[in-house]
Amino acid sequence: MKPRGLSLAETVVALFVLVVACLGCVQMFHLGLRASAVSEKRAVAAFLANKRLTQVQVWAKDASHFASWSGYPNGPDSDFPEYPIQVTHSDYTAASPSSQLQGGSNRQLVHSLQRVQVDVAYPPYQAGDHLKVVSLVGEPPHSGGGLVVLVNDSAVPSPMSAGSTASLSARLQDGSGNVIQDALFDWGVAPDTGNGTVYPDDNGRTASFKNEFLLPDGSLTTSTGKTCSVEACTRYMGRPVLGCSGDIHL
Repeated sequence: MKPRGLSLAETVVALFVLVVACLGCVQMFHLGLRASAVSEKRAVAAFLANKRLTQVQVWAKDASHFASWSGYPNGPDSDFPEYPIQVTHSDYTAASPSSQLQGGSNRQLVHSLQRVQVDVAYPPYQAGDHLKVVSLVGEPPHSGGGLVVLVNDSAVPSPMSAGSTASLSARLQDGSGNVIQDALFDWGVAPDTGNGTVYPDDNGRTASFKNEFLLPDGSLTTSTGKTCSVEACTRYMGRPVLGCSGDIHL
């Protein structure tokens, strides 16, 4: 039988299939190039976001900067001006260690942390064309030296009658007289000729002293014509710091 060539219809169909296949390959190649370009831009945005976050962290190591949060690094990077950068910050409240186990305790750190967010946009600047990095920035250590705990006993009457209660508060200061915020204290009584009982408040910064104490046999007694004092102890940068009230006359 004499072989025959392709008919016109078969040739047209074959060319159509070939063109469709070529168009698919071209489109996939284009999508691959676009994905590669987007990935490269996101990598640059990630680099710039982490770079700016590091700059803010270094800037915040200055105690005066952390106190005011004015003039922190913001705006585009000089090497990549086409990538807009926006830095925002807000107060962040953290629970003191173990406070969640104490059933509604109010021991919170409200001055020691800032929540910093760096948002970097990249071309073509559509809705999803931005990268966000969030971190907590802590207050720098105080360098004044000479840490001291001051116990305010101005509300304590002299003398304290039997069974009466008075409020005390404490604060931590560095050697320059600057108050170190968010210091939390453990309270106790330092007996002298008399004794009493101290009841710390949940916030860790105030306490109540009562002119009564428990005897070994379980009975309560009070002191009259005697003295004692109240101690407040905290830790700063791992170092214990103790302060004491003046003599409390009972």
